[in-house]
Amino acid sequence: MTLLNLHMFMEIVKDMNLCQTAQRLFTTQQGLSGHIKRLESHFGVALFTRNPHLVLTEEGKILLQEAKSILETEQKLFRQFGTRNNENFGNLRISCGMARSRYYMPKIISEFTTLYPSVSINLFDENSLREHDAFGEDKIDIALGRPFKSFSGLKTLSLLELHSYIMLSDTIIKKTLGDKADDFINKASKGIEVGEIPLSVPMAYAGNNRREPWLCEVIPELKDRPRVYVEQENYDILIGLCREGKVMIILSEMYKHYIESSFSPRYYENTYFFPHFLNGKRFVVHEVLSYNSNKYHPKYFYDFLDIIIKTFDTLQKEFHKP
Repeated sequence: MTLLNLHMFMEIVKDMNLCQTAQRLFTTQQGLSGHIKRLESHFGVALFTRNPHLVLTEEGKILLQEAKSILETEQKLFRQFGTRNNENFGNLRISCGMARSRYYMPKIISEFTTLYPSVSINLFDENSLREHDAFGEDKIDIALGRPFKSFSGLKTLSLLELHSYIMLSDTIIKKTLGDKADDFINKASKGIEVGEIPLSVPMAYAGNNRREPWLCEVIPELKDRPRVYVEQENYDILIGLCREGKVMIILSEMYKHYIESSFSPRYYENTYFFPHFLNGKRFVVHEVLSYNSNKYHPKYFYDFLDIIIKTFDTLQKEFHKP
């Protein structure tokens, strides 16, 4: 048994779904099952029942409480003096928007791990932490995405303003508007608001539904629109539904760039990325970097921040060319 086994056990308990946990942690279901099997073999008890969903056994509930205490003590000691003795070992826990981070996180991690191969990185979906005091509960070290709830030690740096787009397929436009489709496309290519799209066109959301209240709050026209949910944070499924003419989606220019750079033009040739407006103004999402400035952070932490800032400086020039 290792501390990593306990850590993965606690991560699985958060979702009670191996597929969802594997996707959130960028690992495999087989790997997660291996951690559980090692713990069950070590203690000689079953930690979960499966009927058909994961449910903690009484022994699993006891281990959950003890594992939390063990890992909190390990982290407290490690952060108090472990990283001070060797600045090249440790771990970083990063909250980020899983869809957008596909565009920038691989480059950031690649550059960082070249400098610090012995520092591990754990990525968490920002939507899964929105309802928690992620920094106060010491769940994460760095957050990338929308701003977190403010507290006395919160340090926030604005990285990038991202324009928003509404993605619609040619199929759903023609099916919904008929002879008026071409006029709609010409007008929408210059910019469109959600309220100008027929109400019969559903809006699709990815991940658990925590993102929906935020979108509906800032874009009131979404509240009465039919909804389609993809339970996992998987924008590729959303794009597929959109291309097939089933739904509309709202995405940032970062994910638009990801699509255009990752797929051949034939993949999205029958879809449109219409500039998204709200109340006559271009809709913008702010990508920020946040961390707790009241805590001790090793040198590799600040080197990671420098790589993030440098990467986003490049993105700023790429997205907002004159």
